Amino acid sequence: MAGDLDQGGQAFQRVNVDCGPTVGWLRAQVEKMPQRFITSGGTSTLGPGDNLVLVNFNGAVTINLPDVVSWAAISVLPLVGAVGLIPYVQGFERAIFIKDFGGFAAAHPITVHPFGAQKIDNLSIDFSIVQNRQLLRLYPLGDLSGWFSG
Repeated sequence: MAGDLDQGGQAFQRVNVDCGPTVGWLRAQVEKMPQRFITSGGTSTLGPGDNLVLVNFNGAVTINLPDVVSWAAISVLPLVGAVGLIPYVQGFERAIFIKDFGGFAAAHPITVHPFGAQKIDNLSIDFSIVQNRQLLRLYPLGDLSGWFSG
């Protein structure tokens, strides 16, 4: 995998963070906005840590979203504070951005498919990027049951 520096199967760098004696060591993502380029057709499945997806292919592309629970687990670490465990956001934005980077979506829409029974905007359908250079921004719902677009 391109950019897989630690050979851990992910194209982003992670480090161990000491969260004190109560929580211990946790893995933290280092990059602020890891980029994933899709330059071939077919289906690509996003995983935990994927954040910015740039599609540059003149043909059919389907993107399977990751499980929102697994995806969100990378973006929040517990921090021991005076009031107990307080989540704080990691160094990358808590959203997935999918962009028609090549400008081919009008001729070949990009299909975005939710994981399992999860939904986007409370709809049980695939989303499509249909305009050239269009961007779809997805945020996890607070209860981690799916995504909402923004």
